[in-house]
Amino acid sequence: MATVPDLQNGFMILNYNRPNRWQTEIECVLDRQKDDMEVKRAYLSHECRAEVVHEDPFSHPGNHEGVGISTWTGNYTLRSGPSVFGLNPFKNIKKEGPVAAYTKKDSEPLISCVDRKVQYLRFEETIELLQSDFDGIYKKLYMELSYCQSGYDYKLYAPCRYLNFPNPESEGRKYLQPISGYVLYEKNNQFYISYVVSHVTDGITKSIQFKVRDKISFIEAKLHNHKYFKLFRMLDKYVFSAFFLTHDFYRTEKVNEGPIRCRFFCY
Repeated sequence: MATVPDLQNGFMILNYNRPNRWQTEIECVLDRQKDDMEVKRAYLSHECRAEVVHEDPFSHPGNHEGVGISTWTGNYTLRSGPSVFGLNPFKNIKKEGPVAAYTKKDSEPLISCVDRKVQYLRFEETIELLQSDFDGIYKKLYMELSYCQSGYDYKLYAPCRYLNFPNPESEGRKYLQPISGYVLYEKNNQFYISYVVSHVTDGITKSIQFKVRDKISFIEAKLHNHKYFKLFRMLDKYVFSAFFLTHDFYRTEKVNEGPIRCRFFCY
């Protein structure tokens, strides 16, 4: 029986050697390997709004959220939101990322996430389980996504937060399309918060895509087919983007450098 990281019972305690610790679930686990070298592993915590540990917790002046990640390059806090960006227009025009958005931590987290045995589900078995409404006994489904990028082999383990499947009364192709978020996406040793989606048809994985969160101006976040968009984009380039920047899930990363595979499992 195969083993995978225990997302069901795993947890992290961040700021472990600091006066205030905080405990969180592990949202996903990302493995990276090159050839037959050692597998490197990264963990993502649950997100949290800016707070102070006080009787008035949301008196924190920041309007942002943050996550903790433990990776093969170190431990970081990733923050996102409009208040992370300062009011210095020159930095914003240069598209310089705010320091607070990606902060390396010298505090080691405690991570409890052992590998445990799981039951992999075949494609047909997964569809039958979903179309039978789990036969009255719900099983939380997870996915293992395998893909290649920049010469590395990756495996991402995450819960199926959403799972599209065909109505049993409908005729046509058989498919599964799970979506999960937040998850970790890594490229060139830079980590991003993202959503991930995979499309599987007749048991064959057709695609794996990440919707990555990164800095963006408010104008660029609007629909590009609006009749005044070109005008606003020009104004944005020279004026608006100096002041109106935020983070959003706008960039799509398609992984297609090698074999891809989406497998479903339950604990």
